[in-house]
Amino acid sequence: DPAGELQAIFTLSNAHPNLSWLAIECLGSHPRAFDTLRHRLEQDSDEPFVQAMITNVLGTFRRSEALPVLYRIASAPKGDPRLRSAAVNAIARSSDPEAIRMLVAIAADSLAPSTLRVIAAVALPAELSSDARIAIRQALRAERLAPEVTLALQRVLARTGDHEAITQLLHLIQSNSGVKAINVIDAIAELKSADITPLLVRISQNALAPAGVRLAAVEALLQIDSQELLPLLNENLRASAPPLRMQAHAILTRLLPHDPRLSTPLSDRSAPLALRLQALAHVVTYTPDSPILTTIVTTANEHPQVRMAAAVALINSAHPDAVVSLVAMLRPGEQA
Repeated sequence: DPAGELQAIFTLSNAHPNLSWLAIECLGSHPRAFDTLRHRLEQDSDEPFVQAMITNVLGTFRRSEALPVLYRIASAPKGDPRLRSAAVNAIARSSDPEAIRMLVAIAADSLAPSTLRVIAAVALPAELSSDARIAIRQALRAERLAPEVTLALQRVLARTGDHEAITQLLHLIQSNSGVKAINVIDAIAELKSADITPLLVRISQNALAPAGVRLAAVEALLQIDSQELLPLLNENLRASAPPLRMQAHAILTRLLPHDPRLSTPLSDRSAPLALRLQALAHVVTYTPDSPILTTIVTTANEHPQVRMAAAVALINSAHPDAVVSLVAMLRPGEQA
């Protein structure tokens, strides 16, 4: 009986916290362990990291009976920060309307840590009751907020279609630069509204805007219409700055994972090593029979890390040229 075994370990007076943690990991997911875990959490007798483990497991059950103790932990002013975050995440996994009310209360709580408020806000669904929207709106207007909380709360309202929140987000894009602007653009992109396309196009083509902001605008545009606006990404795929180039390839990977341009950096020795390895992974996934793998392995002056990664790929795929290529690799100075 998993529940009985778990309870037996909990009742051991000399049980080490690590033993309790391991027992929860092994037995906690069993349906019959739910009540044991909930009662244990209610007792508040374990180390914070053990309680966090119990909290995470209870969240997987998605049962409303656990919500009261989870909310008590999440809203405890002097509670362990990581434990409180775990409790909010566990609450967020429930589809019970009471869980939504709890998340709104945490997101709107002026005394809660900013990180906790953001976690709660991000977890809120697009469809909220009028009372929930009023509570979020009042939280935005009634106090001086940390920028990340302001953005998170405005994002909640924008997802519900609140025009005022959308307008405020658009204003934030134009009044900020750097990381803040990128975060706002990300929030706007989540709406997937064609109405914001003109503004994003202007940002993407604004030579005075930071390169990262322009690329964020391009990504947002591609999320709205990935095919029509794909040429906007081309410049960044060839960017001289390695971070921009890698970010552009990451965007293309998310949007069009089969695009052949994702494998291009593999044959470009001037490309950043990380990007070449990323391109190699793309080749292995989508075109494992490509002759470029054999070429890389048998080229003596190829980068050792790229060469070894290609060799491993050939071996794992049982490629017919794997043995010949590896033998050639063992001959220093030989080049195909």
